[in-house]
Amino acid sequence: MPIKIPPASKLVNDFRRIYNNQYFGNTIWLLAENGLRLVAGLFVGVWVVRYLGPGDFGILSYANSFVVVFAALGSLGVDNILVRELIVQKNNRDYLIGSAFTIKLIGSIVLVLCVSVALWFFPSSKEVNIIIYLIVLSNLLSSFNVISLYFQSQVLSKYQVYASIISLSISIVIKIYLILTERGLFAFASVYVVESLAFVVSSVFFYKFNGLSPLTWKIRRSTVSELFKHSWPLLLSGVSISLGMRIDQVMLNHFLDTSSVGLYAAGVKIAEVLVFIPAVIGKSIYPKIVAIDMEKEQRKLKRLIRHVFYLLLAISTCVLISSKYLVDLLYGDEFLESHLVVSILVFTIPLTYLGTITNKLLLKFGLGKIIFVKQFSLALLNISLNVVLISSYGIIGAAFATLLADLLINLFFELFVPNKKWLFDLKIKALFFR
Repeated sequence: MPIKIPPASKLVNDFRRIYNNQYFGNTIWLLAENGLRLVAGLFVGVWVVRYLGPGDFGILSYANSFVVVFAALGSLGVDNILVRELIVQKNNRDYLIGSAFTIKLIGSIVLVLCVSVALWFFPSSKEVNIIIYLIVLSNLLSSFNVISLYFQSQVLSKYQVYASIISLSISIVIKIYLILTERGLFAFASVYVVESLAFVVSSVFFYKFNGLSPLTWKIRRSTVSELFKHSWPLLLSGVSISLGMRIDQVMLNHFLDTSSVGLYAAGVKIAEVLVFIPAVIGKSIYPKIVAIDMEKEQRKLKRLIRHVFYLLLAISTCVLISSKYLVDLLYGDEFLESHLVVSILVFTIPLTYLGTITNKLLLKFGLGKIIFVKQFSLALLNISLNVVLISSYGIIGAAFATLLADLLINLFFELFVPNKKWLFDLKIKALFFR
């Protein structure tokens, strides 16, 4: 019996019914923000890549990946917990935000220490070290994203989008100026700091615009303790996710060279154009998932999983067909090898979506420890496959390692977890129209 894919209009209507208008509008705002980032990436981001070339772009990508491996320490896993508690404990807003802000500041100090220790064990040139610390400085400002988390909890992501548009616009203008004036690598690394600072200032402005102020945030030891008690499994999970996201580029630099990192990162940049879709949907509907009745609304959830998965799969197939043309058009002959990376990595996007929805459901039931085990397994499998495949197949091996790890973990992991097989069944039924 042939599988019938519903028309686009029905998908949109189902999407609206699942979220209701409030959640649909919130998702549209977040998609609009990422759409703007997509446009900026296609023009200014590509211009930067072509200007720097595989060598310098490889150095910048390696430095960014080195920091991203430790980036989860900056939040100490508190982000999703804060959103959940702001929904449940509306009257404790200032204590929750103030306590979470304190936890994230502590996490930022831990981030600096860990990066410094890692650089001692894995020394780089003075140039690379300076760039790494500039990117670390931009991450220190992320403590203020508690404001964005508050807007997310209240389904008011438009203010987060406003702040992001302002900071992104400033970043775009500066990058264009740097290219036109032929500035060096340090100048481009400094843009990370400027963009983060602009986002903080804009976020505080819109927070005050809503009649609120960071000056009213309060710290309560019991709240700090309670938040951290629930967040530490997510911290470990976040570290595992960070490892999985960027360890391939760090390993490519170790086994090969920065030019290989540049070629691989250029391919990743195109594939990641689609990453925002599962991330945005997961972020936008998390408040809905917290309140969902699994007995009554499971059919709606299966429709959501099915429709978005097959949409992402169709888009991935289109990217596969056009990958060589896209890379040549965007980056030129110097980066032509990157099209093979794009062709492989683009199929991790539907699988990432399955993982995102599953993790949100696990989080709803307070099962952060399982999320940690899952993400740690993904990172460990990815690293193991990279060790085997990079030495033999280079950047293509790194891409295949990521795809294979995502397939095995994001689709099959819950099948082997006691009492959680229902999550595997939910995904299978959704994907096979049952």
